[in-house]
Amino acid sequence: MELRNPLSKAQLDHLRPRPLVVEFDFNIVPSTVHLGKVLAGIIVSTCFVEIQDSFVGTVGVTVGDLSAQGRFQALSDNDPEHANQYGRDNNFSYSVDTDVYVFISGTATSGHARVILYLE
Repeated sequence: MELRNPLSKAQLDHLRPRPLVVEFDFNIVPSTVHLGKVLAGIIVSTCFVEIQDSFVGTVGVTVGDLSAQGRFQALSDNDPEHANQYGRDNNFSYSVDTDVYVFISGTATSGHARVILYLE
């Protein structure tokens, strides 16, 4: 006998959303990286930019959407030239499903980072 969940994947994700995570290296600087889609009504609680290997060069990292690129993490919230974990509390929710991005500017010859957007 096969057990089936009566809820769809989208409904399950809405009930217990998983964090959105993306990693990137110096070799894609500059670029825009799709982090994922935040469903309407889901709360974006915290955004972390983890600089795992310091970037050598001039790099800027923001996290947000197309209408507000620094909505979850602005340029002044992190320092890609220093390995560290930079967090910012947000407690923000969209009224419609919205794609979120990591916007990476500048140039670099080395470096590695991960961005985590926690959802509730």
